[in-house]
Amino acid sequence: MTGSGDPADPMRRIGDHEVAREGFEGLPYPVVIVHGSAHLIAAANAAYRCFAGRDDLLGVPLGEVLPSPQGQRLLEATQQVMSTAESVTVREWLVPRGASGGTGESFVDVDLRPRRDDQGRIDSVLIVHIDVSERVRRRREADFALDQALLPAELPVLPLVDIAVQYTTAHDGESGEQERGGDWFDAVPLAGGRVALMVGDSPGQGLGAAVAASHPRLLLAETLFETGDVRNAVGKVDSVASRVRTIRTATVCLAVLDPAGGELTYCTGGHPPPLIVSADGSRRSLVASGSPPLGTGCPPLVTTVRLEPGETVVLCTGNIRDLPGNATTPEGTAAMGTVEDPESTAEQICREAIERFAGPGPDGDIAVLAARRREEAIPPLRCDVVASAAGLSEVRTALADWLAQLGCSDADRQDVDVAAVELVTNAIEHAYRDRAAGTVSVEGTLEVDGVLTLVVGDHGQWQVPAAPGAAGGRGLWIARTFTDALDIRHGQSDGDEDGTVVILHRRLRRAPRSSLRPERTRLDMPELRLRVDGLPPTVTASGEVDTTNSQRFADHLDGACRGGLHPLTVDLTAVEFLARAGVRVLLEMRERLVAYGHELDLLASEDTPVQEVLDLAGLAWRPNGNSTNAGT
Repeated sequence: MTGSGDPADPMRRIGDHEVAREGFEGLPYPVVIVHGSAHLIAAANAAYRCFAGRDDLLGVPLGEVLPSPQGQRLLEATQQVMSTAESVTVREWLVPRGASGGTGESFVDVDLRPRRDDQGRIDSVLIVHIDVSERVRRRREADFALDQALLPAELPVLPLVDIAVQYTTAHDGESGEQERGGDWFDAVPLAGGRVALMVGDSPGQGLGAAVAASHPRLLLAETLFETGDVRNAVGKVDSVASRVRTIRTATVCLAVLDPAGGELTYCTGGHPPPLIVSADGSRRSLVASGSPPLGTGCPPLVTTVRLEPGETVVLCTGNIRDLPGNATTPEGTAAMGTVEDPESTAEQICREAIERFAGPGPDGDIAVLAARRREEAIPPLRCDVVASAAGLSEVRTALADWLAQLGCSDADRQDVDVAAVELVTNAIEHAYRDRAAGTVSVEGTLEVDGVLTLVVGDHGQWQVPAAPGAAGGRGLWIARTFTDALDIRHGQSDGDEDGTVVILHRRLRRAPRSSLRPERTRLDMPELRLRVDGLPPTVTASGEVDTTNSQRFADHLDGACRGGLHPLTVDLTAVEFLARAGVRVLLEMRERLVAYGHELDLLASEDTPVQEVLDLAGLAWRPNGNSTNAGT
């Protein structure tokens, strides 16, 4: 079939209608055309019908095909195209579960283009889905590798303190993406059995914040290794932050615990103070040390308290409203409650804190770091067995039980088990070769710095190791491979000239736990209302300020005072929640105003979470209608 010679003839321009229809039907990606303000489906190819899970689509509203919260995003984009006559691309849209008959996560780029009628009016929208699941998967793999590189992959295992971390990342219910922020944590063994515990938050969201978060953590750890002094470490990082914008206004809570005596020295640089969980399960919040965020020019202040045996110190990041024990009202204190199990381990306390306080929300990641001062150290391992196969089995069982009590990683348990098997087997096969079977002793001690010392001894005769062969000779070599250090001594410490003692050392570790926070949708988005009045201007805010709207908050403040040319009053009395992102906006605005000889005048209500956030950040404020400064 051929068309006429007229260039305007559709058949001449497009080709045979049947061929075009078959091509549209056979496209490998979903395509749909919706018509009118009701977005009624006018055409859908086979791939789109498969995506929708039904064949009877003609005349059906698009909203009926996309009833999920994820679908709302496409409906809004469709309406935007109809209203503006401009194309829109929705990047990496999370396909609703069950769509296309799939069981796993899939993502598509959705291209929406306007279509015009004969009079040139927009009457329909062409919607095309392009699968990008592989691209998202590869990026997630890269993001995961980056997270592993930027955050500590391990925690120390110590004899007098039980340490755990639960780290959770926000999950956007529309894109399915993890919303990485600048939260960070670390636990670093120090000289004399002390341990440094630290959490913090660097400005911003995304990859830049994650990279910036590693800087104060590494600086603090390095300085603490050199001096062990909290004030000195925070002061050094504060000096760097004053010159490096990416970590200026970052917050930090650093605590150094001496588990032997219970002394806990801490500094809260604009960060919520530590929480104490008592041995009976009750909770109480410590007092903030009074230091502002990093880089603001004020010297760090430290506070010292005593942690009793059985008590747990908890350091948190995340929303101030999410953290237990930070409210100053009696109601807030009562809401702190108690833990479910008074004998909870540090890991159980972390998990419970995440479950109770990390609900759906847009404010990125949250880290909970807990350190429980043991009432007594886990006893050393002592095992004396007959040098036989049965004795080896007995050693392995006792060693496995002891390592499980210490709470080290699976990798540590496996490696120590392999090394111990090789050393005990050596004693069984070689020490008593020309005499009656004797005994093998295995002693294990976890040193105050988290290094395992395992001593394997026998009373037999030392045999010079032969060159490794097909049948053996590799025992000591294998044992050395799975340890940090290995030392061989001849003769027992009790004066017996016979016998061999092999001493191995390995630093034990455990892994932090991570998870995703519950999904959030657009319905969870906070509302922020802003009004500008007068000159000098007053910006009145109400609702919530967090990472999703902090830029709009900053733009309003900047525009109202013309970049700092006019004095500025910000009324926060009707703000229900002020996140870290909002605090940074206020800190930066204060700096800008000071440069022009002005002050930032903040109004807030007393005994509210917003007032507490301002106090933690060192931002002066006053009650609405009064002239006295109620801030710090």
